[in-house]
Amino acid sequence: MPPSILVAYASRGGSTREVAETVKRIFDADGEPAAMRPALEAKDLSGFTGVVLGGSIYRAALQQEAMLFLKRHHETLQRVPLAIFALGPIRDDPDEWVRSRRQLDASLAELPGLRTRTIAIFGGVIVPHRLPHPMNQLPPSDHRDWSAIKAWAREARAALARP
Repeated sequence: MPPSILVAYASRGGSTREVAETVKRIFDADGEPAAMRPALEAKDLSGFTGVVLGGSIYRAALQQEAMLFLKRHHETLQRVPLAIFALGPIRDDPDEWVRSRRQLDASLAELPGLRTRTIAIFGGVIVPHRLPHPMNQLPPSDHRDWSAIKAWAREARAALARP
């Protein structure tokens, strides 16, 4: 059975790709075959009945590659169900979670009409040697909650299957 769901992702250091891989595994295990591609390599959405897009919050917005995906496929994504996740907070601070969600919502508001069925914010990752100065001075951290990610993937699978 060919994949009916596309899991697209924008990832600079690999953290968002790892979350996308987990989402894909959940879809596959639950009997909903998924294809996975970097957002900029996903040129054609024909044949997909749903899309999951993952990215990170950079400089107070959804990262550029994820936004380019949404802009490129905006017309199609007004008809095809969409689930979005973003990695955001690099500290487990309630204000940072709220700020990350507001930043994601503001980015998505630039593209009205998307059929977004579910949206999630997960904790971000800091790998100092992968970052430019002065961000490379931050301590390493990984605030991804894998149980929450897996639960959301199941929620997204169900949400994308609804008519």
